[in-house]
Amino acid sequence: MLDRLTPIERAVFILREAFEFDYGDIADFLNKTEVGCRKIYSRLKRKIQDEPEVELTPSVQSEQLALRFLQATSSGDMGGLLKMLSHDVALYSDGGGKVVAAIKPVTSSQRVLAFIQGLLSKGDSAGIVRLVKVNGQLGFVLSSPSEAFPTVVSLAFRNDCVERIYILRNPDKLQHLNLG
Repeated sequence: MLDRLTPIERAVFILREAFEFDYGDIADFLNKTEVGCRKIYSRLKRKIQDEPEVELTPSVQSEQLALRFLQATSSGDMGGLLKMLSHDVALYSDGGGKVVAAIKPVTSSQRVLAFIQGLLSKGDSAGIVRLVKVNGQLGFVLSSPSEAFPTVVSLAFRNDCVERIYILRNPDKLQHLNLG
């Protein structure tokens, strides 16, 4: 949920919800007005409440979908991949400011497809793909001799379509993972 909020919204939400700061203190921290912080908090609460509940795809079915996704990307079947993407798919990548990654989420099936095509065109043919469990779902670890750290990719599905793609490249987060 926090991924979908702007940095200011995240800060207001965390300071208010987790640390129970009053709006005056939040305003001082963020160099905003107290009224502005109240409005930000009010809007983000509505944003959270209005968001439809996501139905998770059962594990066996999601594994089959993840394997189809991997097959489509590795074979270059962009038409097949496009059919798997929901029209409002979102791709999030985290490079931690230390490795190349998309700064903002990539949204819509056409933009995500173009992003993936761009990644594939720059890919390392000597790379290795391993299947792993990521947050209880099937995901991939992409390793390359030219990269110091691997890339972890996880997928979220809804109604048999890819709804979210998460690409983790941040070395600070990857060094703590057991990817063996």
